[in-house]
Amino acid sequence: AEDLSWVSRYLGKDNIDVTVYSKADDIPEVAGALVLPLANFGRESHTYLHHIVHNYDCLADWNVFSQATTPGWGYLVGGSNNGH
Repeated sequence: AEDLSWVSRYLGKDNIDVTVYSKADDIPEVAGALVLPLANFGRESHTYLHHIVHNYDCLADWNVFSQATTPGWGYLVGGSNNGH
């Protein structure tokens, strides 16, 4: 499973709600976050669109979408596998 420990830095701050969608067979546990299983179909854009479509009438004013690796500044901060 991917390391999602960085998510805890944002929980409980400034009314931030975190939703984690997992396409893995082994669903991760992220204390304080809503973790939802999602069929392993498509790429991350499928997951982002799924969230928007299924929450359209109650989307937050700001939504941030991220892959599981720790976000950083710059295109290749996390190496070539970082999609941020």
